[in-house]
Amino acid sequence: MGLFQLCFADDLLLLCHADVSSVTIFCRGLEMFATLSGLTANPQKSHLIISKAAQANREALFRALEFEEGHLPLRETTVYCAMEFILPKGIIKEVENRLSSFLWKGTSNRGYPKAFMSKHLLDVIRGKQDSIWVDWISQNRLRDQTVWIASEKTGSWSWRKLLKLHAVLLLHIQYRIGDGENFSLWKDPWHNLGPLIACFPCGPHITRTYAHDPLTMVIEDDQWSWPLIIDIEHLDILNLLPAIHGGVDSIVWVPDGGHFSSSSAYNIFRPLGPKVGWSSLLVGAFRIPRYCFILWLAILGKLYTLDKPWLAHLGNECVLCLDGQQEMHEHLFFTCSYSRRCVASIRQKVRFPWPYQDWQRGILWASVNWRGTHVVRSAYRALLASLTYHIWQEHNRRRFQDIDRPSSTIGSLAVEEVRQRIVSVKLGPSVSTRGLYRLWRIPWPVEGDAD
Repeated sequence: MGLFQLCFADDLLLLCHADVSSVTIFCRGLEMFATLSGLTANPQKSHLIISKAAQANREALFRALEFEEGHLPLRETTVYCAMEFILPKGIIKEVENRLSSFLWKGTSNRGYPKAFMSKHLLDVIRGKQDSIWVDWISQNRLRDQTVWIASEKTGSWSWRKLLKLHAVLLLHIQYRIGDGENFSLWKDPWHNLGPLIACFPCGPHITRTYAHDPLTMVIEDDQWSWPLIIDIEHLDILNLLPAIHGGVDSIVWVPDGGHFSSSSAYNIFRPLGPKVGWSSLLVGAFRIPRYCFILWLAILGKLYTLDKPWLAHLGNECVLCLDGQQEMHEHLFFTCSYSRRCVASIRQKVRFPWPYQDWQRGILWASVNWRGTHVVRSAYRALLASLTYHIWQEHNRRRFQDIDRPSSTIGSLAVEEVRQRIVSVKLGPSVSTRGLYRLWRIPWPVEGDAD
């Protein structure tokens, strides 16, 4: 019949040959769709559009379909996604984030497609009754097979990708055996060994059963009732049998308390790393992205300091203090005499309770004491990132441009940029906000100027 579909924002176009037999098959498809989904075509909103070349069959086609006559003015068709209108900033930001994730492929986002597709694969495994797609997959893709033994080398690209997820899903689902009616004896992984047909290809012949038999063939009165197995290689089937729970067979999603969700599936596919306490130092209302990026590298010890083996040919003396000390993260932040003077310069302008400890212990102290959403703590985190950024920038200026600035300039830059960031953020007139403005020596806006 050559039927295909086109989807628009709020319309669906279904096209077929302009003959009575094709339209009759089309009507049967609509009736089948209504039976499965409960959705019927509204005759008042559905129209039959006939091309000029098929006007001879016009009356017969209308009698077969019983839709009103319609027209398709392509010259006036508007493209929904191409309409120009003003978008809120929040929507623009969300679109930019999604496009950035698509273009640069962040490793933390790679699990999203697999998490969403695993839901469809789990529906196929469970044999979801009210899904047209699951019925189509069972009849046209799997036929007499199951997901667990289906070939991953045939079918479309998307189907092959979908099948590759079953190895991961198998580790997080549990076949709970009831009466055995819904499980395949040889093709489902209800056994601890997995699908038995994969481990014992001759199993149906040895046990005098059929490959398509249900599991209930070897269950009697909620007890195992296997035929006599005399082949030694097949005795493992009887030695590793799981328990029978009775009732109806079920497939349980083990994570998240047995209830499937996209978030629990995402946690399976995404690359997990250890939780770190210093992540709170990189967030907050006053964060400046490029400063937080340098702070993140400094915490991880990934800045290109001279203690790296591939930079050994440049020497190892700190370019900031020139005291003969080895240049490394622990020295630059804030054991170096130059960086200490930068901290002292900041403390002349605002109260900055940074402990004079080694770098990692200082980060641990700050991650505990500056945690939370309080505006004063958020300002401290932003100031730490700003100071780290400007010290590293000064390091690069001296190393590559032979230009140096006094520590008082670095302290002033770090404080002033955070101060400007605080002013740019709209804060409510609370006690915490007043305390922040007083701490940073920012004049409190008079009534009418805050807007």
